[in-house]
Amino acid sequence: MIFLIYGFKIRNWITFHHELRADREAVLRTRKPKALQSALIKITTQPLISPNRPSHFALFIESIYWLIAYFIGFEHPHLKERIEYLDFTNKILEYHEVNPEISQDDFIVLKACSSDGQ
Repeated sequence: MIFLIYGFKIRNWITFHHELRADREAVLRTRKPKALQSALIKITTQPLISPNRPSHFALFIESIYWLIAYFIGFEHPHLKERIEYLDFTNKILEYHEVNPEISQDDFIVLKACSSDGQ
C-alpha cells in the first residue's frame, strides 16, 4: 500500500514538473511569456457552462478525486505557480539579452546564489 501511494506521488511530481518545463520551453521558443500568461488566465477563468446540474454520482466521484489529490498530490501546477515560473523565465530571457556572455543556466545559478534574491 505504501509503495502504491508513493508511486502515485512520484508520478504526480514528474507530471507536475513536465508541465512547468513545457511552459518554459514554450516561452523560450516563442519569446512571448505574456501571451502564454494571458492564455492560461483566459483558459482558467473561463466559466464552465453546463445546462444540467451534476448528478449525485458525479459529485461523489469528484469528491473522491479531490480527496485522493489532496493526499497523493496534484498532477498539474496551479495557475499562480505557472505564472510565477513564466515570470522567472521571462527574467532569464531579459537578463540574457542584456548580458549575452552569461548563459541561461549560469543565470539560474547566479540567481540562486545571490544573497538579496534580486
